[in-house]
Amino acid sequence: EHEKQLSRITQLERKVLDLQSIIDRSKVEHEKQLSRITHFKLKVHDQQSIIDRLNVEYEEQLSRITQLERKVLDK
Repeated sequence: EHEKQLSRITQLERKVLDLQSIIDRSKVEHEKQLSRITHFKLKVHDQQSIIDRLNVEYEEQLSRITQLERKVLDK
């Protein structure tokens, strides 16, 4: 009986170690995914900044064109 219990304990210990290994790998994978998400968020933010700047430039050019059109029409 004692030997059976020891054997069972050993089996359970192996199972626990296997499960811990799975958990550890999952944590590492999770950290990698978080890192990728952070990287993509930064990329999106950078691209949004570029888009915002281009929109401002576009509006400025549109305003200049409108002013020039008025000048031409006023003549």
